[in-house]
Amino acid sequence: MPIGVTAIIYVFSSLVALSTGISAYPQGRLGRSGLQHPGYDITIKAIGAPKSQDYKTGGGSSIIGIGNNFDILYTVPIELGNKVFPVNLDTGSSDLWVVSDKCETNACKDASVTRYPQSSLLPTGNDVDMHYGDSTTGTFASGTVGLDTATIAGIAVPKQAFGLIEDTTNLLVQFDAAGIFGLSFPVASRIQQVLEADKTGSIIETDDFITATYSNGPLLSRIVMAGALENPIFSVSLQRNAVDTEIGGNGLFTVGKLPEGISDSSLTWVPVRLYTAEDGGVGAPSFAPDEVYPYHWEIDIDGVFLDGQRLPDSTIPADGVDSQRVSALIDTGNSLLRGPEDVVNRIFSTVSTSYNINSQGFAPTVPCNTPHTLAFQIGGELFPIDPRDFISQLDPENAVTCYADNLVTTDPPTPGSLFRWSLGVPFFRSNLVAFHYGNLTHPSVDPPRIGIRSNVPSNADELLENAVQKALQNGGNFSKAYMHEISIDPFPVDGLEPAHPTSSSPENQVSVSASTSPIFTPIPKSCTAPTLLHDNKKTSVASCSMYM
Repeated sequence: MPIGVTAIIYVFSSLVALSTGISAYPQGRLGRSGLQHPGYDITIKAIGAPKSQDYKTGGGSSIIGIGNNFDILYTVPIELGNKVFPVNLDTGSSDLWVVSDKCETNACKDASVTRYPQSSLLPTGNDVDMHYGDSTTGTFASGTVGLDTATIAGIAVPKQAFGLIEDTTNLLVQFDAAGIFGLSFPVASRIQQVLEADKTGSIIETDDFITATYSNGPLLSRIVMAGALENPIFSVSLQRNAVDTEIGGNGLFTVGKLPEGISDSSLTWVPVRLYTAEDGGVGAPSFAPDEVYPYHWEIDIDGVFLDGQRLPDSTIPADGVDSQRVSALIDTGNSLLRGPEDVVNRIFSTVSTSYNINSQGFAPTVPCNTPHTLAFQIGGELFPIDPRDFISQLDPENAVTCYADNLVTTDPPTPGSLFRWSLGVPFFRSNLVAFHYGNLTHPSVDPPRIGIRSNVPSNADELLENAVQKALQNGGNFSKAYMHEISIDPFPVDGLEPAHPTSSSPENQVSVSASTSPIFTPIPKSCTAPTLLHDNKKTSVASCSMYM
């Protein structure tokens, strides 16, 4: 339901008491307040922006990507008061913020983005500082906390706390994104923390902080706690701006449901990692002394594979936390794939004969027409990154030599950030990802989890090779070559065969075959990689020698 329609559901926190009995998705419906809606579809707008080290969705120099031609911001509209703001979807943070008409320095300088008028703000008297990224790509946003009615997909939430930003180094505001829509858990919300600390002092005593999500928490968390949705879930599917020309280069953000035609059984569901107080999370409240709470949308990684071979795990020690467990942040606000330095260096050394481990800041060169598949084993199945999203083009007239720049290094685990990997936009272009909040006050009753379904076509290698060949015929220009590509829907509808594209000029088009996503069998511990299946027919068998 788009913003501006007359059928708006108003969610008042006074209408619904906190419940500890949310039934688990996808097994049942909530049925708690009579306000539920079966769910909403919201179009994600793709915005082209050059890659930069200076903002969260960045990393690397200005590079034209083969998979998308630009680094992409993905925005949805949120209405605050009587203005609509395009905000960047961010599963890696929890808070909603937009820039103020008083923001004039750093990234706000000369930005023509929609701004929230300071004079319209209902202030709380609290200031907030929010930090994004890692030690090498970090940015900040600072301002004041205010209240206003926030509307997303026709659900209006009165007195929603948000950050009105007066200074930021996040360059997304220079590319028509007015701010960030954080979709992570309340525990990570800086706004909820400052509001509760102002009332109760230290949030170490967590009773008030946990229950405050109901009134002062992140926008989507409040909607979930108010019982306005049948299911406490959202999903994200992103698309390529240049390749997916038939479907507009946008994406889909669903709230309260999965996309139409997609069943929960077609996704691989895995639990979200929980954070103890020692891990950097919050302690258990007195009303639920045995509970442990989620901090990030973070899941365990069973293994990382390159071209079918399992890579050794990182040996870089963690800083004060468990070094053995390997997990990944699933983050739409990160435009890249980020991983441990030793593993990333091994990948680069394998795919690039010219890679110099001592050449910091230089992406390794690789042949454009040689597909490489980086895959992550999650829940016993492999989820590959489309080979077109593994490399980028630096020289717009060179389709021979490319750069493996969509993978960069990141910090080792620390308290509050236990993950070794951060899987950003390339992962979302290759997969439909669903996020189930569960029970936000009693996670053990309905645990949070993530569901994943691969969108990578079985002929992805061929598609890359064809794209390179067409670029060579167009003076090395991938953008022109991609205008001749035909794309199918990124996730086949369950029970239906995708339509075959037709062509009146076959020599100018690349037809994507109508095939379902690859299915992988679980990996036995004695084997190097899973057996790869297409349409339930075995096409290759992995050898059984595993790195330990």
